[in-house]
Amino acid sequence: MNRRTQIIAAISAALVVAVFYLLRPSYQKIVGVEADAPPPNKAPARIRVPAAPGAVATRPLDPHDLQQVSSHPLAISFGANPELTSSEPGILLEILRFYRMEFGSFPAGQENSDIMNALTGTNPGKLPVFPRKHPRIDSAGRLLDAWGSPFVFHPISSQHLEIRSKGPDGEIFSPDDIVAGKQPVPDR
Repeated sequence: MNRRTQIIAAISAALVVAVFYLLRPSYQKIVGVEADAPPPNKAPARIRVPAAPGAVATRPLDPHDLQQVSSHPLAISFGANPELTSSEPGILLEILRFYRMEFGSFPAGQENSDIMNALTGTNPGKLPVFPRKHPRIDSAGRLLDAWGSPFVFHPISSQHLEIRSKGPDGEIFSPDDIVAGKQPVPDR
């Protein structure tokens, strides 16, 4: 990656973070969460949810059992602007960081559908962070990139997640992949 590309990527990431933090207060107002309030940690007894935020969410909840709030603003507009295609993994990472802030960890699982199931409301707070009927979610419950391939989630640790779009060629680990959350290589 040349220096110019690194600068553009850094600026894009900074813009995504800035938009997220500018929109967060209004999102908290919609959800009814105070800025310093702890995340909800208990669901009503009639709903079976994972015991811990890190448990894999295998089945979607009934839409009537979800909190009746708007999804995260970045999730609602996800994929709407073709000019942001190369920023989509970074935007998705910001949405997942919001989830981690609310529930203490990233959603468990490596499968795209497991992650999206948690983001669409099968989580301890029944919070639909991502719209369940989003046009980029396929019939298997996977979030697709701009080229129709499922995003690849690679948990590195409980606090670090890598998200990869396979890019235009649809092949993973090829030069056109778009990656967010990649661990920086230390200078020697």
